[in-house]
Amino acid sequence: MAFELINSILLAIHLLMVNVASAAPIFCIYLERRASRSDDFANRLGIQVAKTAVATLVLGSMLGLTIGLLGWLQGRTLYVEVLPRFSWKIFWGITEIFFSLICMGIYLAMWRRTVQERRRVFIHRTLAILAASNLLYHFPPLFGVMTYVAENVNHFEDSISISVFRGLAYSQNVFPMTVHFVLAAFSVSGIFVMARAKALKSNGEADEESRRSIYRGSARVALAATALQVIVGTWVLVSTDPWQQHQLLGGNPFATAALLTSVLLTFGLGHLLGTASFGSPDTNTVRGLISIVVLIVFLMTWAQRESRQPPQGPANVSSTEIRNQEASRCDLT
Repeated sequence: MAFELINSILLAIHLLMVNVASAAPIFCIYLERRASRSDDFANRLGIQVAKTAVATLVLGSMLGLTIGLLGWLQGRTLYVEVLPRFSWKIFWGITEIFFSLICMGIYLAMWRRTVQERRRVFIHRTLAILAASNLLYHFPPLFGVMTYVAENVNHFEDSISISVFRGLAYSQNVFPMTVHFVLAAFSVSGIFVMARAKALKSNGEADEESRRSIYRGSARVALAATALQVIVGTWVLVSTDPWQQHQLLGGNPFATAALLTSVLLTFGLGHLLGTASFGSPDTNTVRGLISIVVLIVFLMTWAQRESRQPPQGPANVSSTEIRNQEASRCDLT
């Protein structure tokens, strides 16, 4: 239980980091546009957000490797064993991380010139879009497919072809979680921009007006993403295999409690974001948003990990057979 708790905490931190790394560059485009209109507050904030996107991508990637290593040391070799089946995709995944880092590095280097001279704006903003879309398009499906193959390892060949990977990536077993991650990235990044806007020093009334506008705009983006998560979350639950549904909906009390609590917190998050969408920057509201979103990510992670715990049964019966038996019982009831 202690290892599960530690792993869930680390995975939640990892997800929060990659959420910011994936969607924050899109918010940078909005801030850069404001900066090009002589908005100094948006200029300073945009640079901070862009630098944070780079930092969270590096730190998030390192933490992801650490989580994988800890799992391997704990004897969870199933995910390690399926890695050779995705050797080609993992190679490109590493390349794609560096590609996004290079895009954001050039984006930061071009920031001052683009804002001041209004030249090469298209190239500048395209770099941010490429950095974000590259991460959002490649990595959620990759880890979703890897998880599905690891849990159903006997149903696949020793090598996952491109056609098989693409079919799995857009299947009901993986695609809903991909959409869920994309929306979470915009929700978390929106709250992050709100927090940075509230914390950034103001140099006058013009900065205060810019702060309020950016704060409200980011809150509305996060609110829209959070509202859609209610629908997508239901889609994810319906798309999970019967055993996980059974675990989440009463079979595992820890998973059920974590899921229900996170759902209730999501409605609370929506309420705070709705208030912030038409209000002024407020320290207590920002702290509440950060606390709630961190709790939601942790509880969702905990619920997912608990729901994937293999069922217990006689030594001469495989866990897959027991899972199928339990799924059949769920269907009958």
